[in-house]
Amino acid sequence: MSKMINRGIVTAMVLLLGATGVSLADDLKQEYLNKIDELIPGMGQAEIPARKNSQMTLEQMCFEASAPGKSAERKAISEAIMLRTSPDVAKPARVWMLRKIESLGREEVVPTLTTLLRDEDPQVRELARRALQNNPTEPAAAALRDALTSAKDDETKVAMINALGFRRDADSVSALIPLTSGQTTSVARAAIAALGDIADHEAVKALMLMYSSNHDSNQDIVVDALLRAAQSLHRQNPDRPAGVRICNQLLKSSDLPTRIAATSTLGQIGNASTVKPLAERAANTEGGERTAARGALMHLEGDDVDSTIVALIGESSGATKAELINAASTRNIHRASSVVLAAANDSDPAVRGAVISAMSRIGGAAELPKLIDLLSQGVAAEYREDAETAIIGMCQRIENEDKRAVPVAQAMQDADTPTQLSLIRILAALQGSTALDAVREASQSSDPNVKRAASAALSTWEPTYIKEWVFSGVYDPGVGPTDQFDKAYAPENDPDNAKWQPVKDAAFPSIPAAIALHKVVKGDNHCGYVRTTIHSNREQSALFLFGSDDGVKAWLNGEVIQESNVIRGVSCDQDQSKATLKKGENVLMLKVTQGGGDWAVCCGIQAPNGGPISGLRFEAK
Repeated sequence: MSKMINRGIVTAMVLLLGATGVSLADDLKQEYLNKIDELIPGMGQAEIPARKNSQMTLEQMCFEASAPGKSAERKAISEAIMLRTSPDVAKPARVWMLRKIESLGREEVVPTLTTLLRDEDPQVRELARRALQNNPTEPAAAALRDALTSAKDDETKVAMINALGFRRDADSVSALIPLTSGQTTSVARAAIAALGDIADHEAVKALMLMYSSNHDSNQDIVVDALLRAAQSLHRQNPDRPAGVRICNQLLKSSDLPTRIAATSTLGQIGNASTVKPLAERAANTEGGERTAARGALMHLEGDDVDSTIVALIGESSGATKAELINAASTRNIHRASSVVLAAANDSDPAVRGAVISAMSRIGGAAELPKLIDLLSQGVAAEYREDAETAIIGMCQRIENEDKRAVPVAQAMQDADTPTQLSLIRILAALQGSTALDAVREASQSSDPNVKRAASAALSTWEPTYIKEWVFSGVYDPGVGPTDQFDKAYAPENDPDNAKWQPVKDAAFPSIPAAIALHKVVKGDNHCGYVRTTIHSNREQSALFLFGSDDGVKAWLNGEVIQESNVIRGVSCDQDQSKATLKKGENVLMLKVTQGGGDWAVCCGIQAPNGGPISGLRFEAK
């Protein structure tokens, strides 16, 4: 009902105003004009803070008038503002209103803005030009074209040229072309740049003609304009090759910076059809040009670019093939792994090197045996380290840690000495029980080089860190950590009847071997216990490595093997203790005190001589 009443009132007002010869639009404009007149004294104040309230009021009025469905209000306030931009209004007020009209005005403001292009104040002239530049109507463009034609000085010409270029005004091309020559440098360069912004058929045609015939100081801006035109054409229609054709023409230049810039632009606007030319350019150039071609190959977009790279690897040869393999690697095209690996025995050493490098990024478990075979067939010395790195990377992508080293360990059986040396280095990087058994076996080799390499690897082998724990606590909250250390709680008195819970999701980010107990139980000034069962396949001596935040006390099979009543931050291997593991089950329990902040513990096990220990399994129960 209210909407019907409102429409009725509006209709009555229109009839009434029409009958008296006054239009509703004129009435609305007068209302805005009255309000603006109230605001002008404030907006015209000499001190900036004194203008703020009036300026914000006008801004809010403009914002409300520009809302969707308020075309009458927008036009009315725009016309009202234009009536108050004459020189007799204080400059700060004129400036603020012209800034607001830049986004608000349409055709109704063009006549006044055109007049203001000739205002005595340069700031007002510039604001009027910007308002016309951002005005989406054709009369605004026509006003700028007329102002360019009538301009007497270079500064005005450049300003109008820049505005027309910003608008991408195709109707100004015929006026801009003559200005690209026979003018001062500033006017000519502005006109050339504007043609690159407009980028229609006639503008590009004119630029290409200038490029082919122009060898003076403006050649750099011509090239820049052509490249921007290529990008603009691509944005307008990615499926059309117009932009690519421009770049291809520039690639023929004798000027290296031009070729590099064109190559880089192809990476932004190219498609599957540009893969092969870019690969060939990367293969047959050097320095910055090769770098640009490789970068362009990496950044090409399009659903079929990756497929094209994979297909071309199988069809190409020599350096071009190597560059395509490099592209598959940098783009992480994992489905290319089989076709890349098929090139592993290529006669070109550059191709073989590219294969090895690429497999470290895109290879998977399926390709591991083939790459290990390639290593055993005698990889060139300069690629051996890359091959080892590739195999390590491929193994580490196998989710099951126990199976990562299996293909490498199996290859040790029949490998020659150089290959065994490589495989030992790979196994040392992979770690784990499978790798350890293989390296330990190699340390007994009759080949002195293999034995020496294996022994060296074992001497630096990481400790076996325990990750399987159950937790009990907390105990005696509120008591300081050093006071809790020698006080026995339930896990010490009757560990099997204490309450234990699995330790889950307690990784310590900066120290992977440690567990963060503050993720299990939060709080300060208390203590807790962790326990695990160590299964040993034989009786053996062991070196235990402890780290804790704060203190730690350790029992192995009920006997204390370590006591550190301290306040400290955790780092692994802070304390060392030798002990004997019996064959079968061994219960290890740690008491960890907590003062404040982080609360963590870690425990590693080595052989007494510092080498790796084997035959162990851990169970939290």
